[in-house]
Amino acid sequence: MSEYRFQSGVKGRGLTFTRRAMYFSRALLGIPIFVRDFPAALGIRRTKSSKAIQFMNDICNSTNGSGLEMIDSFVKICKRSITKKFDSDVVPTLKSKTKFSEDLINRVVGELGSDGFSIIRSGLPGEQTALLRDRLDEIPGSESTGKQYGKFGNWLSEGAKPRLLLDQNMVGIAVNESAIDIDGLTLIARSYLDTKPHLLGPQCWYTKPTQNPTPLDLEEAAMAFHCDSDFFGFIKVFLLCTDVSEENGPFAFLKGSHKGKRHVQGRLSDEQLSIGHGERLLATGKAGDLFIVATKGWHKATPPTAGHRLMVQWLFSTGYFGSATN
Repeated sequence: MSEYRFQSGVKGRGLTFTRRAMYFSRALLGIPIFVRDFPAALGIRRTKSSKAIQFMNDICNSTNGSGLEMIDSFVKICKRSITKKFDSDVVPTLKSKTKFSEDLINRVVGELGSDGFSIIRSGLPGEQTALLRDRLDEIPGSESTGKQYGKFGNWLSEGAKPRLLLDQNMVGIAVNESAIDIDGLTLIARSYLDTKPHLLGPQCWYTKPTQNPTPLDLEEAAMAFHCDSDFFGFIKVFLLCTDVSEENGPFAFLKGSHKGKRHVQGRLSDEQLSIGHGERLLATGKAGDLFIVATKGWHKATPPTAGHRLMVQWLFSTGYFGSATN
């Protein structure tokens, strides 16, 4: 029996038929929400419904994830004119400004399709990453309990929880002053998502070892395997702002799991997932490395045993219907 919450009806990477039927029934009731908020799905405006993410979760849970891809395909058909205008008006400018080569973009998109996971080494040069890290170190943040810390150093010495989430507005200001190649990342998202992408974020957090973390601590710090259903189609980009080895709690992803059974009902232990040989991919590397991931697949932050990790996240989606917290 798993030590994590919300385990009723869980069968490893899937759910029981009874549990899926329950979610399907609730998803049907959510269809009017989707219809009313369809402009958000097209990326015309932000979602207006607080229940949009519940609809996303219900679709994911009732169909082992495949329902989200079906709706995403429909939305992209409806967005064809929007995407065509984006390709003619915006893409040429992005191509002229990015430092990413066409070969690199094609490699990343191919690896996202097959593995759900790709790496760009030195995506942000070391000295520029160090400058960004210095700015982020001074930004206040909060633990899952809501306890506030004025800056990273205070939390590192006093914090009781394994993750500190930094103030998003201040992170946005700091990151916008960096030289991260958003143009190249947008081209990757355009190619992989096969539609006009929409950029959300950034978010930023630290993780560190803590003494005797509870299962709830691990859940709240995303340190147990789970899947995301933020939007119908999306990818996440992670920038390492510190060197990360296996002991520093690297991001872990199950290779190819973005194409398999999945649900978003609670966190799962490693044992529940029956992880195969070579399936676990780790985001270890140097400060400045970028990891692009289809986080609808199974992933987690590995609980750290030493040091700390600082990471920035961006999200590219096919629209705005879904999570209101990005």
